[in-house]
Amino acid sequence: PITNVVNDNYCKEVSIKIRDVLAYKKSKGLFSAAYCPYDYKKSLEDKNKLLIDEPAAEIVRQIYSWYLNEELSTCGIARKLNELKIPSPTKYRWLKGEKYKNPQCKNLNPLWTTTVVTTILDNKAYLGYAVQGKQKIKSYKIHKQIRVPEEEWIVVPDCFDPIITQDVFDAVQNIKKTRTRISKSGV
Repeated sequence: PITNVVNDNYCKEVSIKIRDVLAYKKSKGLFSAAYCPYDYKKSLEDKNKLLIDEPAAEIVRQIYSWYLNEELSTCGIARKLNELKIPSPTKYRWLKGEKYKNPQCKNLNPLWTTTVVTTILDNKAYLGYAVQGKQKIKSYKIHKQIRVPEEEWIVVPDCFDPIITQDVFDAVQNIKKTRTRISKSGV
């Protein structure tokens, strides 16, 4: 029993030290997640730095353009991307040879969805921000992930090369606030 208590205490201390190191790296804007956003790739020289993945970055720019200029909805954009047979972020990672696992993807040909498009339109990483700390693990014993409120996220600007400009991002956010769907009943 005493050995179990000592071992458990050791695990707890190691977990605290690892969390502290990761929190420090996040506060400095160093990328510390397992997978990077859709249109970035990890640098071969420095694993904490992201570089633009140009083919995917062009798709992200096109999504913003369709939303702003052609006034397509997120559903319309997802439909158009699927019609053009552009690989979804999950499939793109698989095609690049990454061992990426998505628990929500049950088939081998995942499609674009409104959720994926909305996530891309809301992601400040495309402005060059390091946005980390969106989820945390409850404890070293309980590996359940908990969503963190947006006010507690670690956001560090100017960490990576931006894909879109601040003006474009702000315009999309303003449109998202004003563009609403009215039900048939008018409520």
